[in-house]
Amino acid sequence: MSLFGGAKGCSRRLQCLRPDRAPSTREGTPNVVLESMACGVPVIASEIADNAFIVRNGETGFLFPVGDVKALTSHAARLLTDSDERTRIGAAARRRIVSDFSLEAAAGKLDTIYRNLLPRTRNQAVRG
Repeated sequence: MSLFGGAKGCSRRLQCLRPDRAPSTREGTPNVVLESMACGVPVIASEIADNAFIVRNGETGFLFPVGDVKALTSHAARLLTDSDERTRIGAAARRRIVSDFSLEAAAGKLDTIYRNLLPRTRNQAVRG
């Protein structure tokens, strides 16, 4: 699967998930959330670790408290019955991944860090 190669690069199986669910009780940065969102699939994820950072509740997917099956099923029913909202949230999820988590975005952030550190390093070398 090409994570950031556009919807064409996404696995057909992944694109068929409408929506994808990530009900983990413990996890770091879940790849399934990133991959689903990159493919334009809305995600319903538990409010753990990085999920709350990655998923913007109600905008790029939905978050629910760990163990709250009622909230999980409510969000799933909402997305399964409202294709317009599913499409809107899926598109917003894809935009978020491309703008904030793509290789280009990561490279830009790293470039900014280095450019901010470079003047300090030069000044320290001159003084040292």
